[in-house]
Amino acid sequence: MTEVVTDTVVITRHPAQASQLEAGLGDHGVSVQFCPLTDFVLAEDPVPGLRLVAGLHAGVFAGVVVTSPNTVRALSLLGLDWARLADGDTVVVATGAGTARKVGEHGYPGTVWTPTTEASAHGILTDLPGSRKLPVEPARPVALPQSAAATETLVTGLRGLGYRVDHVPIYHTVVYPGPAGRRLLAAPRPESAHRLVDLHALNPRTPVVLTASSAVRQLAERAGELPAPLAHYRLIALGRPTASTATELDITMAGTATAPNAAGILQILRNL
Repeated sequence: MTEVVTDTVVITRHPAQASQLEAGLGDHGVSVQFCPLTDFVLAEDPVPGLRLVAGLHAGVFAGVVVTSPNTVRALSLLGLDWARLADGDTVVVATGAGTARKVGEHGYPGTVWTPTTEASAHGILTDLPGSRKLPVEPARPVALPQSAAATETLVTGLRGLGYRVDHVPIYHTVVYPGPAGRRLLAAPRPESAHRLVDLHALNPRTPVVLTASSAVRQLAERAGELPAPLAHYRLIALGRPTASTATELDITMAGTATAPNAAGILQILRNL
């Protein structure tokens, strides 16, 4: 097997978002630094989110689709009792294993359905119809809490499959750091704070993993803060939407990891 050509990568997220991806890279001798470009805060008007949570507690929804760990965090901050949710028949759908794990960490003891073809909105739309896990119920909608910056892919696709969808933006993506009091993520722990790196200190020899479209946009807007031209950096897109945004902004990617795991990143690192 080809050796990884670097011992360090930078990931454009907060240490509190560290997951199996970072752990997997560490298992292969790759150290991870964090350069958060965006932060995540509850919507200024919490009422729509609170209504959605009340509906989940009341069993109004046939299912709830959670598309990221941040969605799970936001729902919990809005008061969702995940254990109580398991007492009813509401189906919990997640985009992938990482989000499903976060659901469990927040107290949900049941089984979370995830797609097998791809950990993404596309995977949900591809696999859900044949799974029979979430039948279309005309009288009961599907809850879709998301970031205000989320694309229409999932809500449009679910409606195309026949579901009634209650689509509620419950959190926003903002420039890091976000305003205190509404942030979804806790402050870095002392043991991880030393792994934070500022944009102006990014070494162009260190590969950078861009975790979301919002991170790509922030990097493009703040490219002047980098110590070297953006074109000199080896950038890796995590997921197809991230890569698509990079293409729109004419930013060259060294590769795209279609699944949010260490294996995809390691494969790209071996080919740099």
